Amino acid sequence: MKDIDWLFSLRRFGINLGLERIKKLLERMEHPEKKYDLIHIGGTNGKGSVCTFIGSILSESGYKTGVYTSPSLNKIEERFVIDGKNISREDLLEIIGEIRHHAEELGATFFEVTTAIALRYFQLERVDFAVLEVGLGGRFDATNAVKPIVSVITNVFKDHTDILGDEISDIAFEKAGIIKEGVPVITGCAEDALGVIRDVSNERGSEVRLRKGFKRLYFGKEFQIFEIDGYKLKTGLLGEYQGENLSLALGVADYLKEMGYTIKEEAVARGVEEAKINGRLEFIEDILLDGAHNRRGIEVLFKTLREFNYERLILILGILADKDINGMISEIRADVVITTRSKNPRSADPEKIAEKFKGCEKVFITRDIEEAMGLAKDIASKGDLICVTGSLYLVGEARVILYGC
Repeated sequence: MKDIDWLFSLRRFGINLGLERIKKLLERMEHPEKKYDLIHIGGTNGKGSVCTFIGSILSESGYKTGVYTSPSLNKIEERFVIDGKNISREDLLEIIGEIRHHAEELGATFFEVTTAIALRYFQLERVDFAVLEVGLGGRFDATNAVKPIVSVITNVFKDHTDILGDEISDIAFEKAGIIKEGVPVITGCAEDALGVIRDVSNERGSEVRLRKGFKRLYFGKEFQIFEIDGYKLKTGLLGEYQGENLSLALGVADYLKEMGYTIKEEAVARGVEEAKINGRLEFIEDILLDGAHNRRGIEVLFKTLREFNYERLILILGILADKDINGMISEIRADVVITTRSKNPRSADPEKIAEKFKGCEKVFITRDIEEAMGLAKDIASKGDLICVTGSLYLVGEARVILYGC
């Protein structure tokens, strides 16, 4: 089996949390993660945005910076980025070939292998910093095999309750698992979640830096402007919640400056303005794509939608079966709903999603995103807004159709 096919074949084993396999794999690789400074980002929502903002700020500050995020929208290479550029297919295959034998012997999962690939790639390219996004939870996530110089926990909401627990305090405990001895944690958490993070931090002698407060000065379909800590920052990443993500990224920048790293105000401004994430409140051909994939994400999406002007909202919706489908649907207010599914084997049946809608007279069921988008365009009139959401995998497939590649 070709190396790239072998990598994707690991998905059949599903999620198998734990640190034993990844630690042994990194040991066999002679610990590539110890060759650069690491920043570890956990939490429920906003992880990818915070990673992207931090990576962009560090790159603009002159530091060679790797960013590892998941999932990817269209290509596996999108997970491994240095200074805004994806890994090449050639470099990816070379690293897979290097570690495949060890991974097979250890029974490593897909996410464990991609994490190892990222850490090796960043070592080979001699980065100064690596910014890592937690995949799921934190305590037993593969990325937790590293020791960062600073950690971030963005927020805690209910998601993956079948794995992380039903209560916010339980989920927060899993997220707080990334807090290391003596390593400060920057967070935007509140109430019960913040209490758990403080308790864990106290046990581990780690400082908690709480980040709150921002002011949005301007919002439009192309960019928005925030005022945070005296900075006036322009970003193409839309949604008021990006103010929270920016505040966390600035908290990291401030800490790094205290540590002696050179991060100037103009580099912060450039980094924020240059930061780009596909599939998060992204307009393509007047179709809005947003990868909201849990109840809180859908809630925030619909809060943002109220800021746009449109006649009717036509929602294309596909959700993974292991998500809180009832909770997500409870936040939806649309004139037309078109249920569908991505190619991901975890996708929920569109018919079962459709059955859960009450009070929406127009609900259509489609087999895939191509059929769903064709139907949406047929239904839409001038002034209507088509929005694709519910899953990053679905949004990725929509982008392929819209870009024709």
